[in-house]
Amino acid sequence: MANTPKKVTIKDIARIAEVSPTTVSLVLNNKKGVGKETRYRILRVASELKYTPNLMARSLAKSHSDIIALTILQARNALFMEIADGAAEAFNENGYSIMMASTYDDPDLETKELASARARGVDGFLITSAQVESPGIWELVEDGVPLVSVLRRVPGLSNLNYIMEDSFKGGYLAAEHLIKLGHKRIGIVKGTPNTTTGIGRFEGAVAAMKDNRVPVDDKLIAPGEFARGAAYLATLAMLHLPDKERPTAIYACNDDMAMGVYEATLDTGLRVPEDMALVGFNNAPYTSLPTVALTTIDVQAHEMGRLGAERLIDIINKKRGHTKPLQVIMEPKLIVRNSCGARKEDEPAS
Repeated sequence: MANTPKKVTIKDIARIAEVSPTTVSLVLNNKKGVGKETRYRILRVASELKYTPNLMARSLAKSHSDIIALTILQARNALFMEIADGAAEAFNENGYSIMMASTYDDPDLETKELASARARGVDGFLITSAQVESPGIWELVEDGVPLVSVLRRVPGLSNLNYIMEDSFKGGYLAAEHLIKLGHKRIGIVKGTPNTTTGIGRFEGAVAAMKDNRVPVDDKLIAPGEFARGAAYLATLAMLHLPDKERPTAIYACNDDMAMGVYEATLDTGLRVPEDMALVGFNNAPYTSLPTVALTTIDVQAHEMGRLGAERLIDIINKKRGHTKPLQVIMEPKLIVRNSCGARKEDEPAS
């Protein structure tokens, strides 16, 4: 086995440049107090030796790491990547790096990832994947670790900072739109029941149906787990019901599931929107493509991510009343496209 090259240290640079380690440290950290000629000599020696700073030691010395732990559902989910993109803008502008972890809505995996990030000394947590019961988040918040939840929240955790969607109102808008188009048999493909988004988006739709005296049929309600494949199978089951029982419209509680509904509808020989009206949720970037043209609910995902990151930075730096929880609920908006069958004049003004 080849010998591992010895790592160059500040002391090595100091010895060759004939200065003290303290002087080298001042130069490498771009501090004042060192003459121009000496500064140049130190930088030249560091370059020749291919010096790489020990970031862990540096973070310990200044008591923070400039690293943020960001949890998402999974990288293939467009909503979470849109939130992450908004957060990255704020973090990059303020000199922070991101350590990302996917939790797949698994509470045990979430707890493990949070504990791992904490052990690595991150400065704070931006959580987009909170569960209804998230013991790892409870522990971090109760211990005073800087943390902001985006998109979702943890019910009962009153001192949690969060920037979240109004899931209930968004679900209400989606179902209400289909009702206004004349649909009486509306199918719902639900998200995961252990998240505030999964609960709120479903309960909002049910409330709209009850308020408008549209029947809520258990045969037309199916779990989709926020996943395209599960939604595909759930839709097939609905569409194999007798003609008088199957839905004329389906509301999927996220856009990925809406794509599963779309595929199942086409595979059954039906058309969208002629035979089946369809509404999704999230306004993922691909939903505006002409070949998709999905009617959906916009939740301001990019802005949520940015606002959450800015709040976390303020907490880390103890600014803007950081001790009082900031709790913001973003306003959802109905985006009308072709998949619901609405006429162009039905589209609300932007």
